[in-house]
Amino acid sequence: MKHAVILAVEIIVLYACGACIDGRLQIWSVARRPLIRTFKIFIYYLILFPGVVLHELSHLLLCLLTGTKITDVSLFFPQRKEDGSLELGHVAHESRWGPINAVLGLAPLILLPLALLVITHFLTPVSFSDIFNTSAKLWLLEIFSLEFITQHPMKAAAWFYLALSIALATIPSRADIKSLPVLLLLIIVAVIVMSLLSDGFMQGLAGNLISLCRILVPVYLIPALAALGVGVLFAASS
Repeated sequence: MKHAVILAVEIIVLYACGACIDGRLQIWSVARRPLIRTFKIFIYYLILFPGVVLHELSHLLLCLLTGTKITDVSLFFPQRKEDGSLELGHVAHESRWGPINAVLGLAPLILLPLALLVITHFLTPVSFSDIFNTSAKLWLLEIFSLEFITQHPMKAAAWFYLALSIALATIPSRADIKSLPVLLLLIIVAVIVMSLLSDGFMQGLAGNLISLCRILVPVYLIPALAALGVGVLFAASS
């Protein structure tokens, strides 16, 4: 139960803070003074560039894995849409059966936290084993320790930059979020099927849900904390 609550909090923080940060960055990008506007747009794009590229690559990868026909790809090409919103990239593809469309639409929510775990493994003293087998407090203290930051400043700076960018890019777009109900339904069905195959349906169902939440908590922890930290800074400076 504890892991389910933590996971729910992480997802809420990720969405709420991410949306707030993205909105603030978009406001910065339309400053009236030309020089200030250019500078702020540059900062905005610089922050989001690696995350957006990984976001679109995750859509592209799932399209390739599911045999979905791709009609257009733009990994990073900022442009204003008809409704006035800013689109930084996109992967257009054929429409597929509901569950497949759901997986394609929410690919960043599935793959980007995993990409951040890989980056954490290679750029910080924290390994995959640390993340999944020790408390979050211990391995987070390693990342934010003065020893790591002073001895490996380039790695630390690269991790903080990528963690922020990927955290922002993990948030599905308005078009992608429409797939969330279908994906949640698929997860529920998968858990129920696993439970039916085990001894004791209700006991198996509870055990599978707990196991799933326990696995996902460390996966979404870093993006949620990155979004929360920047969100607090933005709120304090507004």
